[in-house]
Amino acid sequence: MKIKDARISISINKKRITIKLDDHNASTRFAEIEMTPEQFAQALSGLYYTKCNIEIHHLNRIGKTMLHKEFKFKLPKGLNYFDQDIQAEKIVKKICPKGWKPDLYFRSQNSFFEKNNKTWARTTIRKWIKRKSKKKEKLWERIGMNTLWILPMQLD
Repeated sequence: MKIKDARISISINKKRITIKLDDHNASTRFAEIEMTPEQFAQALSGLYYTKCNIEIHHLNRIGKTMLHKEFKFKLPKGLNYFDQDIQAEKIVKKICPKGWKPDLYFRSQNSFFEKNNKTWARTTIRKWIKRKSKKKEKLWERIGMNTLWILPMQLD
């Protein structure tokens, strides 16, 4: 698989070099490579099979586009103010639309609000969808002896 809009960042300090690989359209970091300065120097000099630590995650998101939107929901009456964040996390896991993943952090100043004398919670939900190619190509198809059809076709 080829990622067309990938990003790389390299952090260097005295003890550790960190290389991070991101798929920009999916808003996902999928690999973090850590090595010592000695290992980094070996890799830069062309030493084959230099040891390092690699953490891989979110491979299912690579090559997709992230969609996100705000999600608001009512909280039940009588909740203790200090338990709102814990209860909101439990509730959003149950009611989040299928295919979407909710952010479970409810400790910001905008996480809760009052509307019509009811307490509401607010979070962001996300999902990753397959990218569609913007490139269209025409497919020529001959049907019969003298008939030529032009059919537009979406290519991936």
